[in-house]
Amino acid sequence: MEVFSVMTLLVVFNPRAQSGRSQKSLARLQTALRKRSIDAEFLLTEQPGHGVSLVAQADLRPFDAVVAVGGDGTLFEVLNGLYQHEPNGRIPMGIIPM
Repeated sequence: MEVFSVMTLLVVFNPRAQSGRSQKSLARLQTALRKRSIDAEFLLTEQPGHGVSLVAQADLRPFDAVVAVGGDGTLFEVLNGLYQHEPNGRIPMGIIPM
């Protein structure tokens, strides 16, 4: 009997990446994750610096990884938010460049 494990991601999405064109990719990304049986909670940034607080205030325990979707600013913010957690509470981080 095969045991199937579902991955759960915290996705921090910057809808302003690519001069706002990334917003069109949101539905495609959600569909792609669902097709791969990956659960994801999406948090959308609202202004510069918002990604830091989103990740810093998030309860990371239910997630297998956090993913930054945007540009280098989004990556920087997610990383800084992640490092506000205690070392033993940090989870792996991934990047989807936009």
